[in-house]
Amino acid sequence: MHTSRDIGLDPGAFGWDRRRFLGAVAGVVGLAALGTSCSPAGKADESVTLKFASWVPHIERVVQKWNATHDHVKVEYQAITGDDQAKIQTAIDAGAGPDLTQVSQYQVPDYAITGRAAPISAYIGDAADRFAPATWQSVAFDGEVYGVPQDTGPMVLYYRKDLFAQYGITVPRTWKDFRTAATAVRRANARAHLTAVPPNDETWWQGLLWQSDGQ
Repeated sequence: MHTSRDIGLDPGAFGWDRRRFLGAVAGVVGLAALGTSCSPAGKADESVTLKFASWVPHIERVVQKWNATHDHVKVEYQAITGDDQAKIQTAIDAGAGPDLTQVSQYQVPDYAITGRAAPISAYIGDAADRFAPATWQSVAFDGEVYGVPQDTGPMVLYYRKDLFAQYGITVPRTWKDFRTAATAVRRANARAHLTAVPPNDETWWQGLLWQSDGQ
């Protein structure tokens, strides 16, 4: 089971016009869900091309739709993988990063602290009202907003009825029940485990911390 909280900036979803969109991405040096642009916002009749890096499947179709309906702001799509985030950071530090990018939620604080991202609070309008509070907080840091949530999913536990029946355990309803079931499985079979926890997956641990009111 896996929870992926990826962040991106989709100006069209909020009815932004060109001037507002450029204001959100102009003069910044990072992304973390917002834009990075090395040039100031131009005049109303001036055209610009923004580079957008993302690993979302088929998001190039969104880019194509945007480009087909906007004459002055064109988006140049750059396909990356989730493993390319370190390369994106290096490119930003070298002044050659994309104007817009998708990043994993847990990286937002790092982008904000290091200056790779700039706050866009002044340009998001009522965007926060369109998301659950917890989802919106995933793009905020230290009182500022650095992006717009693009994708979020629930964390769930699924189980095999045959194995639960084999070990004589019931579906846990609380973490106390979970511990009891895990203990029962280990006592019955020293080589068996109730579940597997990925030690290198930050999103898993973050989900557990949030569930316990951690910040």
